[in-house]
Order: sequence, then C-alpha cells, then structure tokens
Amino acid sequence: MRKIYFLILIILIVGGAFILWPKIGNAPAKDSGSVVCTMEAKICPDGSAVGRAGPKCEFAKCPEVSPLPTLSATVKGSVKLSPVCPVERMPPDPACAPKPYQTKIEVFLADGTELVKTVESDSNGNFSFALPYGDYNVQAGSGKVYPRCEAILVSLKTATPPLISISCDTGIR
Repeated sequence: MRKIYFLILIILIVGGAFILWPKIGNAPAKDSGSVVCTMEAKICPDGSAVGRAGPKCEFAKCPEVSPLPTLSATVKGSVKLSPVCPVERMPPDPACAPKPYQTKIEVFLADGTELVKTVESDSNGNFSFALPYGDYNVQAGSGKVYPRCEAILVSLKTATPPLISISCDTGIR
C-alpha cells in the first residue's frame, strides 16, 4: 500500500513540474515589444565604452573627441670638442679647454628608425630646434671616424626640455 502512495506522489510531482515549468523556467516570454540586446561593448577612440541599444541593438554613438593640439618644445644645447691638447697639464692650461664645434646635428626617433630633423650648430657650438613631444636620439658629427660624438637621448614631455651638451672626442692622446 505504501508503494502505491509513493508512486502517486512521484507522478504528482513530475506532472506538476511539467505544468509549472513554462511559468518558472526558460519559458519564452510573451512578446511585449521590448528587445533584449547582448552585453557587448565597443571601445571608443577616447577610451570610453558604449553598449548596444535600441530596437536594432546597434552600438550607441561614441562621444565626440576633439583632436589634441600637437605639443612641442624647443631643444637647446651645445657641442664641444675635447681633448684639444695631447698632454693634460696641472694646473689645466686654458688653451687646452674644450672648444666649440660647428657641425651637423641629426635628430632621429628614439628607436633610430626615422630621421626627423637636421640642423647645424653655430660657430660657438650652440644649436636649437623645435620638436613635438616624444623621445628622440640626437647625434652630432659628420659621420667620420673622428671627432666621434656621443648620442644623446632626449625625452620631451614638458615645454621646458633639458639643456643638452654633446661631447665629441677628437682622438688626440
């Protein structure tokens, strides 16, 4: 007798589940005219994100972005040759002090892939030029063996860049 009650109870539970399933489970909703869009996002040029909206689930319009002005800075510096005497003396001889060097100065992108600007230092070894903000490699000299000039890495991030000094080795020993 218990088995019959147990069997009837199981049948009622299973039957009730089939009847109630569309109402509490994954039953298709009645068409109420609303549209459900996926939860995708689109990244806009300004870094913000927009989602899908509207009856066609199209991405919302990105905010207007005005282009930033190109910021630039004026690089100033000097080029010096040393040593200019074969023997250093104590006390130092003023005639053997580093001398200004008039030469070609080339400016490359920091990775060395592109020549950005070429200028000449004046007879006092001084130079200046304007560049957009960024990282650059400044190289002086004619490309000959001597004088050999050091390359300077310049990082422009403010309107007041560092004053650079390029030292060139004459090869005198």
